[in-house]
Amino acid sequence: MSAFKKYETYFFAMLGVAFFYNAYRYPLQINSSATSPTYSDTPFALQAGKYAIFAALLVSMLVNFLDLRKLEKQHYWYLSAFLYLNLAPVAYGLALGNVHLIEAGFFATIPVVLLVGCPGVIDYRRASQLLHWSLLVYLAFNAFQVAMALLFGRMPALAHPGTTSIRFGSVLDDPNSFAILLPLFTGYAVIFYSGVWRLLILASLVLSLLLSQSLTAIGSICLAMVLLYGSAVRKFFCDHLCVILVTFAMTLSLMWIFRGSIADVAQQKSGSVVGPLEAFAVR
Repeated sequence: MSAFKKYETYFFAMLGVAFFYNAYRYPLQINSSATSPTYSDTPFALQAGKYAIFAALLVSMLVNFLDLRKLEKQHYWYLSAFLYLNLAPVAYGLALGNVHLIEAGFFATIPVVLLVGCPGVIDYRRASQLLHWSLLVYLAFNAFQVAMALLFGRMPALAHPGTTSIRFGSVLDDPNSFAILLPLFTGYAVIFYSGVWRLLILASLVLSLLLSQSLTAIGSICLAMVLLYGSAVRKFFCDHLCVILVTFAMTLSLMWIFRGSIADVAQQKSGSVVGPLEAFAVR
């Protein structure tokens, strides 16, 4: 492959920061003491580091790629959207001390910058290689965390020893963020792998999804599959009705056998469900 173009360098650098910056969490056992009995809180400097890197990349991209003289009228709306969607949440977040608002500003910024200042193309082979190696690293690291938990009792961040609430989040050591990436990895695996290799990767991704214990991710992925592949799902159901019914009966039987553990998981997960629902309460 030829050398990276400048635009590709920025793009892959942002993906690299997003995928691997938080890799310090698991070895250092720092994340949030509020959700982990064994981890300490991440120092502010480490939390702010990824935002500083993203900000430097975004500013550099704007300086290098945005040519106001060549912008069409419609692009000024994109630029205005960039300034508002980035600066307003970040300003409010800094004023209120709310990290979620600051994150929202950065999330809104990146696609707009890529849209406004798009001077070239990204080699899909490089993007494929990035996803390929990232996927393998994530799966391998998740397997390593599971092995460490089973063999030595080394817990990940969102884990309560002695209970079924042990959630694995791979490199990010955050099962909810890991669950967000899993649909991306799954779609990539379906397209770029084949044969036994595809089967093994998909099985590992499904297992990783279950080990994350992210009910939101599990439900949304299942719903998306039904909506996107409705006709294929119906055909598969009709062609394999007996197998599906047997599988369903076995699943119900296993749920009945392990109903105690399932009840414990449901009780432990109730707090994470009730908390967000309070945002809809009228006071």
